[in-house]
Amino acid sequence: LLATGPSRALVTSRFDVAVPYVYRPDFAGLSYPASAGLLVDEATVRARKSLSDFGRAESLERIWILTNGMPLALHMVVGQAQYYPLEQVIRNLEEARAEGPDEEFYRFLFMQAWNELGATARALLTYLGAATRSPQTMYQLLGIKVGTTELTPPALAKAISELFQWFLIERLEPWLVQGQTAYDLHPLTRSFILSEELRAKWQNEFAEDRLMEEASRKHAEIFKDSLQNADD
Repeated sequence: LLATGPSRALVTSRFDVAVPYVYRPDFAGLSYPASAGLLVDEATVRARKSLSDFGRAESLERIWILTNGMPLALHMVVGQAQYYPLEQVIRNLEEARAEGPDEEFYRFLFMQAWNELGATARALLTYLGAATRSPQTMYQLLGIKVGTTELTPPALAKAISELFQWFLIERLEPWLVQGQTAYDLHPLTRSFILSEELRAKWQNEFAEDRLMEEASRKHAEIFKDSLQNADD
């Protein structure tokens, strides 16, 4: 690159970089109109009674201020509003914001969601965060054993639905993953799963070495199936 003259590269990082040859643009959150539109659209799609208050301008503005217009935080607000009255959600946001900067803000919201999850949803979230680094299809997840929990078809479907309600999981469309719908975590969600605070909670139930062994077992099973299908 240097031989052909001055070059530029776009590099993204979640770590602060302080070097003279790197320009760091400031990326703000969504504007108030965009944030309000996101919340109202989600309320329309999900049609939950607790979301109807998103139509009040004062509530929308307060949420926008507390979340700084961060898209993931706004989606997590929608997740909370499916379980709590909007007034409680705003109080939760105020308490989260009192924790400190954005990282602590998210930590508070993630921990609150974790405490509300059922056992199977926690197991799936832990497996995706600690044992995998790539999107997983239903086929790759079925039959996985996490602690005492086995991801049977009904249990897996219920866990995925629950994680979607809290916006803790992302769906990748089939055209992105070899023709199959797959599921993955937002990078912030994965970092939360691997944080010392939460790791201390799930290590008691889901030993990390056992999670990795289970992932290896499933990969070997899928590879064996693929060889058999090729022979057929």
